[in-house]
Amino acid sequence: MRLGGRKGMYFIVVYDVEVRRCRKVLKICRKYLHQVLRSAFEGYLTQEQYSMLKSELRKVIDEEYDSIYFYIIKTGSAPHKLIIGEAQGEKSMIE
Repeated sequence: MRLGGRKGMYFIVVYDVEVRRCRKVLKICRKYLHQVLRSAFEGYLTQEQYSMLKSELRKVIDEEYDSIYFYIIKTGSAPHKLIIGEAQGEKSMIE
C-alpha cells in the first residue's frame, strides 16, 4: 500500500507503546510507511491512507497508556503534529 511517487502529505510517525502491542503497531506502520528507526516511520500518504492508518492503530493501542505521534508536513507549510494517546515528555516546538 506504499506510495511509489510523492503524492499526498509527508508523515513522520513515532510511537511508544506497551511491549505486548509493539509487534501489532509495527506491522500496521510497515503497511503504510518506511521504517527508519525501531519505532519511527516516514513517507507520503494520501488522506485516505492516513485515515486508514489512524483507524487501524486506534484498534490496537491503549490510548490511556500508549502514544503515537504523527508529524504532518504539507508542502509549503509549517509542520503539524497529532498525538494519539498519552502525551509524553517536554512540550514540543511543533504544535
